[in-house]
Amino acid sequence: MDQKEKNKGYRWLAIGVGVIALLATGAYVYKFWGWPPSASDKTQDWANFATYISGTVGVAAVVATLMAFVITLRQQKRLIDSQDEMIEKQEQQLDLARQQLDGEERRRKVELAYNCAVNIIPPVVKELERQRALPLERYFNKLDLIGDIPFEVDLFETVGDMFKDEGSYQWLIEMDRGWGACIGQCLTASAYRLGVLVSDCLHEARELEDYFRSIIGSDNFRVIECAMLFKKNSVNSGFSRHQIVLRIVDGQQSNPVAQFWHDLGERVFEKPAE
Repeated sequence: MDQKEKNKGYRWLAIGVGVIALLATGAYVYKFWGWPPSASDKTQDWANFATYISGTVGVAAVVATLMAFVITLRQQKRLIDSQDEMIEKQEQQLDLARQQLDGEERRRKVELAYNCAVNIIPPVVKELERQRALPLERYFNKLDLIGDIPFEVDLFETVGDMFKDEGSYQWLIEMDRGWGACIGQCLTASAYRLGVLVSDCLHEARELEDYFRSIIGSDNFRVIECAMLFKKNSVNSGFSRHQIVLRIVDGQQSNPVAQFWHDLGERVFEKPAE
């Protein structure tokens, strides 16, 4: 019921009350005052007339008022129902918009992951391979740390040898805690950075795992594993997040070099409070 129909209903109620008032008044006047009517001078006659009017026209007016109230309540109920329906439709539209935004955001993240896999990961892999091939003497010279390396270290070994089972890396555990953390981070920084990039991509596009393992290679993945184990207790390492997608086993390791880097990290980094 719109406002026009509501007003029409009120008009019919008013007309009905008016008709009842005319009929009731006419009948009373015709019956008791005669025709043509003459006004009575008696107070009692007017009192009786007022009682009659209140019992007929008054009741009709009360009934009409109640009916108008019912019409108003129905109109309000329909308005509330219409508003509820409109709100529900708006919520559905908002949900749909959110889903579309989430879908767009998801597609954007997947596109970024693929772009990183194609354009960023390969150069980082090459940089890691170049670093692994460098002799320790040249590598630490570049970092201006050669004077801090123990004299018994074979500086003709390569950086990559520090991540092989047969490598001579035990000297790292014998350094004091601060230098152990410093040298360890220098040796693992590139691999750790690559591991974080790969992990972030895999969180958005898990289907890239086989691609990454093919272009990175098992030797580089071993270095990444060692770097992640070494850094797991460092501040904001995000190890638990990276561990899952990179399939890194925490705790007791299956190969000695991974176990060494795990233990070295436990020694030089304090475990974050739970």
